[in-house]
Amino acid sequence: MQTNSTIKVLSRTIGAYYEDRRGRRHHGYLCLTEHGLIQHPERVATIAVGQITSGSKVASTAVRIGTAIASTHELPLIWREQFDIGLWLLSVAVHSGLYEVRRDNGEQPTNDHSTEPYRIWSVYSPARQTEGYLSTEGPFPEWTNSIDEDGRQLLYSDCYTPEVQPDSTWVTAVHRLEGIPFQINQPVLEVAQRIGVTTSNPTKYEQHKQVIATAERLLGSTFHHRVHLDQQGRIYISRSPINFQQGDIARGLLQFAEGVPLTDDGIRAIYLHIANCNGEKGDIDERIEYAKDHHATWIEYAEGLSDGWLQASEPWQLLRACIELANTKVGDPSHLIVPIDQTCSGLAWQAIVMNDPDLAEMTNLRGGHHDLYRAIGDRLDLPADSAERRTIIKKSVMPRSYGAGARTIATGLRDWALLNPAKAPYLNTLDLTFVKDKRGDNSPSLRLIGIAQTAIDLLASTAPATREFSKAVRRFYKSRLPSLPYVQWLSPSGFLCRVRKEKTDKVVGELPLPTGRARIVAHAPTGELDYDKMITSSLANVIHSLDASLVHTTLANSEHRVVSVHDSFGSHPSNVFKTQTMLMTNLALIESMNPSLSIEGQDHRKDVTGRDLETVRRMNDWVNATQFPKRTGTPPDTAFSYEQNRPPVVNATATNVFS
Repeated sequence: MQTNSTIKVLSRTIGAYYEDRRGRRHHGYLCLTEHGLIQHPERVATIAVGQITSGSKVASTAVRIGTAIASTHELPLIWREQFDIGLWLLSVAVHSGLYEVRRDNGEQPTNDHSTEPYRIWSVYSPARQTEGYLSTEGPFPEWTNSIDEDGRQLLYSDCYTPEVQPDSTWVTAVHRLEGIPFQINQPVLEVAQRIGVTTSNPTKYEQHKQVIATAERLLGSTFHHRVHLDQQGRIYISRSPINFQQGDIARGLLQFAEGVPLTDDGIRAIYLHIANCNGEKGDIDERIEYAKDHHATWIEYAEGLSDGWLQASEPWQLLRACIELANTKVGDPSHLIVPIDQTCSGLAWQAIVMNDPDLAEMTNLRGGHHDLYRAIGDRLDLPADSAERRTIIKKSVMPRSYGAGARTIATGLRDWALLNPAKAPYLNTLDLTFVKDKRGDNSPSLRLIGIAQTAIDLLASTAPATREFSKAVRRFYKSRLPSLPYVQWLSPSGFLCRVRKEKTDKVVGELPLPTGRARIVAHAPTGELDYDKMITSSLANVIHSLDASLVHTTLANSEHRVVSVHDSFGSHPSNVFKTQTMLMTNLALIESMNPSLSIEGQDHRKDVTGRDLETVRRMNDWVNATQFPKRTGTPPDTAFSYEQNRPPVVNATATNVFS
């Protein structure tokens, strides 16, 4: 790829060695000089630009830059040296005039001791820059190692380096996603330019502004994303300045570069998408009929005759879908991305792993349409209307299914109520200010925590399998931690999940700036296992790995374009119902692999590579003897247990799981 103007400017700034004496005394500069890297400014600048995402936190960005410098040059740098190198290069970026640093509230850097984080932003707009995780020159080269030539890492982990086998399911999935070309939709961009950004939140305001600026730069171009993963195998494209994993306005602006002829099913999918964006609930057919009945309204939105779309739950995606409905006929190429969300994803996985037909019924895995949130909300004894009770339950059950406790859930309820007073009139009658708890931390009120705890208890009484799943995962973790400083398992798609959390010490670094200096607070790993955090995060880690397996399987095996966001997918309108069928087939496939055994049925030797799922399965004598017959008994010391010979809980023809 060609050297862009940003890299040239940064390399010139590095090459000047800084006129500012503070820059020359900085530990990061001294470390780069010691290892001879200061003599290769363009190479260093290329790696730095590849790690900077406008709007990202300075501390985490500095660590990423330093890690990438160390990895690409095979330098044995300690964590503090990497952090200092990253800070110095961020200082160079600011001195170059291309970037600036501000707090979340928009304030400029000061020498005070506030703990509010700093973020780095592109100055003017990203229109002047080529971002490191987005390419307008065609797809990035396919991964052959866990780090590419510009320092981008496929997986950030201090536990292990993933083995990149080109024919493995998860690597194929990564390459499929990186191969999708995207474009910007001009009509939506023109409306965004006219309306501007309306949010009062300083960080969101800046993010929205830069999404629009990036779209302006990319208009007329075709671009691709670079992918990275987390330790559970979840796939991210979130470091691109505009991507499908961002919020509503980015999704409204993005479209597939390659169109697919619109079919009658595609028209139905657009109507379903419009209903979803407008906040409609109910059976799929009911939502489609609702959208058809209001066809004239959508055309008014598309033609600019009404701005009622701004009141929708997903306004920019709604506007984009209305434009498609108005301008694209059957047989015409459609470039629209229609999202397909999974209902109660975390609970659905618990139903599959625990082989529980009751929870499977509640999460629509067995067919029909069941609104679990409303069913539990109707039992919530609060003087709130049905819609608010349903949302309280939804915003409690979703994080709970990933292991969140009452205080975390209560904080989420508080934030939602403050941002949506019209939708949360009852919650806004409560005390929504933070109070200090016994440890001196900010905490929501006891009343709000009590509501969250009631929601947790109602979930447990409605679906006992959720409590049993939580206990089983914790037993699984606790059985592994005494023998190894991490927990690992192989997901159903063959991705080796290896999770480790260390205790940290607060570290303060100095970021030299033209106007002074900023104190950057980071948290350096100590090398000591944080047992409590490992157990607390165990539920989320296992669920995330199962979400990732479905993404891997779907991307790797799909015959059409699919873009993913954890438990959500996007495809062309004409392929939406095909994607829906494929997702259910893949769910049934993963269930047939008995995911609890792919988690447990292996020893935990350090040299497990994840190359072949069957190879890892054969490591355990018990698994080798049984060869995974459907619903057999499990090893005596297993964390999970079932009734033997129970039939599958997934009905591959169900239609309301992904909608």
